[in-house]
Amino acid sequence: MQAIKIAIVVLMLLATMCSAKADDQPTKAEIKKYTELIRSKLVLPDKELKSGFNESIRFYFTVNERGEVDQVSALTSDPILKQKLESKFKQIQLKDFPANILSQIRVHFIVY
Repeated sequence: MQAIKIAIVVLMLLATMCSAKADDQPTKAEIKKYTELIRSKLVLPDKELKSGFNESIRFYFTVNERGEVDQVSALTSDPILKQKLESKFKQIQLKDFPANILSQIRVHFIVY
């Protein structure tokens, strides 16, 4: 298979959409750690690995006390891509992530 160069730019914004204690907020170092983890685990399905693919997708998610993603919603107009990316996102373990806080991340996928 021909190598495809993929650039994934992850801009992470962890926003509290519900009330939470200030000490539950992640530090800048933790945000960087979670960003790198998500970047390494969240990849496009083979169908989307075609030159010229360029889409920014926002994910809203919550994590339980065990660090498991228990709810995720990907905002994209492609229902098949949405289902596959949400499935992959749910497999990511976010150990020590603040539990039960609605957070968001925007992932920009670019295939060259």
